[in-house]
Amino acid sequence: MEQLHPNTPANLPSLNAEPAGGELDLKALLGRALRQWYLFIFFPILTVLAAWLFLRYQITTFEVKGVIYLKESAEDQALAEVSGGLGGALLKDNNAYLTNQIEILSSFSLMRAVVDTLGLDVDYIVEGRLKDSELYELPSRPLLVTAYESNKEMLFDKRFRIKISADNVHYTLEDENGITTTGTFGTPLALEEGMIILEKNNVWAGDSANVTIIIRDSIKRARMLLARLKIKPLRNSELLEISLEDPVPAKAIDIVNTLLAVYDANTISKKNEVAQKTMQFVSERLNYLSQELNEVESAAENFVISNNIIGGTERELEESFERLRTNETKLAGLKLQEEGLNAVSANLGKGDSLSYLTYQVTLDYLNLTPLIQHYNELIKQRKTLLASAQPSNPALRPLAQQITDAELVIRQGLAESKRKLQGQQLELRQDTDKILGKIRTIPAKERGLMAIERQQNIREQLYLYLLQKREETALTSATAVSNVRIIEPPMQRGIISTSSYQIYSVALLMGLLLPMAIITLQEVIDDTVRTPKQIKALTDAPFLGMIAENRSKERIVVNRSSRSGIAEMFRMLRTNLQFLGAGKQQQVLAVTSSMGGEGKTFFCINLGISLAISGKRVLLIGMDLRKPKLRLYLRGEEFNGQGVTNYLTGQASLTEIIHTSGLMDNLDFIPSGPIPPNPAELLMLPQARELLAQLRTQYDYILIDMPPVGLVADTLLLTDVIDCALYVTRFAKTKKDQLAVADDLYRSQKLPQLAIVLNDVRMGTGYGYGYGYGYGYGYGGYYQED
Repeated sequence: MEQLHPNTPANLPSLNAEPAGGELDLKALLGRALRQWYLFIFFPILTVLAAWLFLRYQITTFEVKGVIYLKESAEDQALAEVSGGLGGALLKDNNAYLTNQIEILSSFSLMRAVVDTLGLDVDYIVEGRLKDSELYELPSRPLLVTAYESNKEMLFDKRFRIKISADNVHYTLEDENGITTTGTFGTPLALEEGMIILEKNNVWAGDSANVTIIIRDSIKRARMLLARLKIKPLRNSELLEISLEDPVPAKAIDIVNTLLAVYDANTISKKNEVAQKTMQFVSERLNYLSQELNEVESAAENFVISNNIIGGTERELEESFERLRTNETKLAGLKLQEEGLNAVSANLGKGDSLSYLTYQVTLDYLNLTPLIQHYNELIKQRKTLLASAQPSNPALRPLAQQITDAELVIRQGLAESKRKLQGQQLELRQDTDKILGKIRTIPAKERGLMAIERQQNIREQLYLYLLQKREETALTSATAVSNVRIIEPPMQRGIISTSSYQIYSVALLMGLLLPMAIITLQEVIDDTVRTPKQIKALTDAPFLGMIAENRSKERIVVNRSSRSGIAEMFRMLRTNLQFLGAGKQQQVLAVTSSMGGEGKTFFCINLGISLAISGKRVLLIGMDLRKPKLRLYLRGEEFNGQGVTNYLTGQASLTEIIHTSGLMDNLDFIPSGPIPPNPAELLMLPQARELLAQLRTQYDYILIDMPPVGLVADTLLLTDVIDCALYVTRFAKTKKDQLAVADDLYRSQKLPQLAIVLNDVRMGTGYGYGYGYGYGYGYGGYYQED
């Protein structure tokens, strides 16, 4: 590459700061934004209007919150104390207890019961012009759906508009397809989707008798409500916060209250179930003991009659029998306790079929009742969770571990208790054997009578003990209460929908960001040439200068008196041409481009005028034999003078094809002449070179308007007779990849002294233009716009 003069524009600094690597030029981006300023008005208006419509149709959502306290039962506390005394591994874990209760409260079975209780599977709606309103309060509903049957779920999620007749007996139902059906209140109405029964609401106090009903799948409605329900511990305490979001705050409050009520009812029901099983067991034992007592009393009466016993016993015999009665009573009590232990052990730990322990066992040294009650409570929680979860649900794992730990503690207590009971029984039997040895001398009749009486007393005491237990169990069942205490009742806490201020702020921000994003995208995908920096980054060919946009739309913009910016730019290019050749001849200049429409003819004419103003004899030649425009720009359509084609075909002489431009005396031009069928072949003729050789002797500068070198090879046919090639590119039209043609021509020296010109640069684009030295026009009164 030949070195240019130090002041050549290719080597001069520029105010344009666009990186060569394709990074965004902020100055260019700002210029593009200024050109499309209307986007920054249109998009904010559009987004703010969209925000207004959104707020107009938005359904406001309210949040309802309540706080409850789940206290540990006395059974749980007793279990912790007993497990520590027995050396068990079961420890008090309040976090696990709260986790289990949260899972139970948020179980599907409870929410499904809430949906059925409140009738949430039917929506009553009043349709408005902008948005619908739900009729939740009972007095606001003109009618009620009392029953329905869906045919393969076809009835669900469909709108039915109902209009009540004037007689308040009949109604008209219209479905989504506009099909109407007349029905009678209280009578089943058969539809294609299923059956429905409507009743007139006697407590209705509304104004409009028209309502729209939507029947929902209760399963889906329960799952939807569970998704809105949130239960969490309050600040790491034993309090639970329950919150629910819904467009109707009254409905949300009822849902939370009903959920707690259903939870209470289930808890009490499970406790009563255990009590009922215990009552059943005690009653069976009472019936059995009653039969035995009757048998013993009958045996005593028969023994006395048959043996005619009328005397008493001695003091020693009475003491011996008293000890025997005491031992037998204790032994019977120990056997009853052992039976109770066996009953508990038999029902404990039957694999997956876990069941409640039905008997309350009380020992003198150990009370197993809290253990059994806690075990039953864990079984109750497990059954509740299994109603809405699979056995493999992770939420069951901590509960299963608690059941296993409780079972281990109970088994340890049972084993230790059984061992002590057996030891006590052995001691009593040994003492009884000693007493019996003393009584052997007592008469058999009296001894037999006392034995019968002893059995009678034992069974009476057992009977009275079971009666007491039955009354205690009945009292426990009657006083069963839940462990839930409401600290703060559910109430509306505010609106959770996004505020209008936030919506409008976001909309306005989006209205400003969207046009900026569009403009940035335009800048990114723009593959046209816009700045000298881009040209220098894409080719090593020298950059000669820029030409401003021709706003006047005149084809001739340079004259002796013009001081416009575009005229000064052509003068600057005239000066830069002197530095481009660095002493080499620059008499014949070929003007070409990548494609048509880049302004090479406009550039060629005005550059020629600028050279002619300096006092040089200048000739313009139209050698674009395919789409000639030089003649049209200079003389108009009416000019029919002979040109290059006539000379090359021998139809005209040199003097006949040279015409005056009509602009100034030292500026002539040669038109292209008639369009030939073989332009390339004509340019290859020797006459073309002879023509230029003769013209060199007559003119100081010869500017040749050539066809685009990026499309045809006509320009390359005259490379041996051209001194300099000016490659015209156009702002926002020439593609960046087309500069590869210019770069290849420059590197391979196919065109001599190739230099590039950027044409039609627009003001206010952010790219700017100015003198080749980097100073912009428009400051200090250096030129004037026409």
